Amino acid sequence: MIGITRWLYDRCVTLQVKFRFNCYAERDDIVGLSPDVVILATGGMPEMSQVEGGDQLAHSAWDILSGEVAPGAHVLVYDETGAQSGPTVAEFLATAGSKVLLVTPDRMIAQDVGVTNHAIHLRNLYAAGVTIQPDLRLMRLDRVGNQVKATFQNEYSATKEAQAFDQIVIEAGTVPMDDLMEELANNASNGGEIDISSYLKASAQPCLEDPDTNGFALFRIGDCVSARGIHAAMLDANRLCQNL
Repeated sequence: MIGITRWLYDRCVTLQVKFRFNCYAERDDIVGLSPDVVILATGGMPEMSQVEGGDQLAHSAWDILSGEVAPGAHVLVYDETGAQSGPTVAEFLATAGSKVLLVTPDRMIAQDVGVTNHAIHLRNLYAAGVTIQPDLRLMRLDRVGNQVKATFQNEYSATKEAQAFDQIVIEAGTVPMDDLMEELANNASNGGEIDISSYLKASAQPCLEDPDTNGFALFRIGDCVSARGIHAAMLDANRLCQNL
C-alpha cells in the first residue's frame, strides 16, 4: 500500500505541488488563502456506535495497532468490514500473547479480501491460535465487574448468546470527519454539493464552468464522504480534478 502513496507523492513533487505538513487547516486558514477550489480529504474516524455500548466499552483497531492501548488477556475482535483490518488486528493481538476470538456477521472472515491474501490471513490466524466464528452479529456490550459481556445474535437462527472478555476491539469502518466541510459550506459557491450526473460522467462540475466570484467551489473525496478504500478516493479525485 505504501507504494501507492509514495508514487503519488513523487508525482506531486515533480509537478511542484506545495505541501504543508504537521499543521491543521482550520476554516479561517482556508478562507484566508482565497482559493478557487477546496477539496477535503480529511478521511474518517473509527465507527464505534453501531454496537450498543461500543463507544464506551470497546476499542478500535486503530487504538490497538497504534500502540495507544495495550493488548488484553482475552480479547474479542469483532469485524464488520470483511476487509484486511479485522484479521490484521486479531493476528497482532494473538502474537502479542492474547487469547483471541475473531467474530464476523459474514459467512467467513475477510470476505472482501482477494484469494491470495485471504489464504495468508487464515494461515497466520490459525498458526497464532485465533478462534474464528462467522455468522454472529455483536448486538451490545455490558460491563460486568472487570470484564465486558458481549451479546451476539446468530444471523440465521436469530438465537442469542453471551460471553465475557477482558477487552473488546471493534472494526466497523469509519465515519466521515466532516466538521470542516460543514464549517466551510456557507462560504462555498456550491454549498459543498457535487453534481452527481457530472461526477459520474467525469465531466466538469457546473459550479466550475460558471464560477462564482463570491465563493470557492467545495468538494470532498474518499473517507470524508463514506468509508471506502484508497482506490475509491483516487477515483473521486480523478473524476473531480481532471476538469479543474
